Amino acid sequence: MPEAEIIREGVHLAAMASWQWDEPFFEEPIDLGGRVSREEIRQTAAGPAGPSPDRAAA
Repeated sequence: MPEAEIIREGVHLAAMASWQWDEPFFEEPIDLGGRVSREEIRQTAAGPAGPSPDRAAA
């Protein structure tokens, strides 16, 4: 990929990250349940059987 294309894509992503829409996407707010801790993520990723043997050493 040419360097100019990488720079163009970076500028585009930066511009879209700061974009503010005129209208909301949803008419009613969506409750996503609040913040999630790192420990909750680890427990969910591990699943009920725990981490897989090949990832346990990592």
